[in-house]
Amino acid sequence: MLIPLVTASNNEHEINERYLERQGGAKVILDKDLNVDMLNAAIDRLMSNDSERTQMGRSALAQGKPDATRNAAEKILELVGW
Repeated sequence: MLIPLVTASNNEHEINERYLERQGGAKVILDKDLNVDMLNAAIDRLMSNDSERTQMGRSALAQGKPDATRNAAEKILELVGW
């Protein structure tokens, strides 16, 4: 469950989270729509569906870039001549 940060200046949180949702790796709930009953229902649905949870986890992992920090650092070092 992802709840985009409403104070993000360019709506980048929702944009990124919607992308992950379209790939099957998350469920997005907007802050304006959020209430206790709705969140509980969404969690209950997900917790009672093993296959959906498994698929969501796989989809989320497939979107990850585990070497992103190292790749960025290497590129920075390359750019500064190290």
